Amino acid sequence: ENLFEGNRGGIFLNEVVSPSPVIQFNIFRNNFADRGAAIDLEGYSAVVAGNVFEGNLAGAWGGAISAWHATLKLQGNLFVKNQAPFGGAISVDGGRVEVVGNTFAGNHASRDGGGIFASGPGGERGFSLVGSILWGNRVEDRVSDLAGIAPELVFACDIEQAGFAGARGNISLDPRFAGAERGDYHLRADSPCIDRGHLEAGEPPPVTFHPDPGRYDLDRDDRVIDGDGDGFATPDMGADELSPSAAVRVGDCD
Repeated sequence: ENLFEGNRGGIFLNEVVSPSPVIQFNIFRNNFADRGAAIDLEGYSAVVAGNVFEGNLAGAWGGAISAWHATLKLQGNLFVKNQAPFGGAISVDGGRVEVVGNTFAGNHASRDGGGIFASGPGGERGFSLVGSILWGNRVEDRVSDLAGIAPELVFACDIEQAGFAGARGNISLDPRFAGAERGDYHLRADSPCIDRGHLEAGEPPPVTFHPDPGRYDLDRDDRVIDGDGDGFATPDMGADELSPSAAVRVGDCD
């Protein structure tokens, strides 16, 4: 549990480092680098869970995270107001990347992929996006949540960008954050994302939550709660599982 703030690069992992770590419950804020200003992975394996990535800036690839031929599992993270030419929040080039139950909001790219940019095999076969919210991500003034990612790789997500809703459990509805303007990206009780971060029976998503960090959401609340009161406990879309416990907002941990 650390605060990485204002550094020239946060964490760099390459294939000569072992064992594979779990990077969990940290805040990465206002870091800068040529690529992956918070986390830069090259041919490496890691689980990144329950972190806040806010205001990170990369000169080329992946404002918060750059994954080059890496094996990466992202779950329960919040990506807000990160910037890069390609992949305002994340850039992926090859490897195997699984993105499960994350929130991407207000990230920006000057060239492509305001939220996530994928190239090479990572954008074709090695990428899966499940149970996540992508809203308010931009390239200049146009909506750009995803670039280089085929719709058939996206499951049970709320995505503002056209072309994904209506299949594989995906929707395109205002997620109704509690107060994005003041840094509160928890879900309101009337959010359409409640209990929607899964597919119907017979259509399992291609990935599952990591058994340890995946037990909790961004606030360390239980990950799977019956949020809509229908008697079935299923995960919400995004990094937050609706809970009556106290909220933690971006900027609270200084």
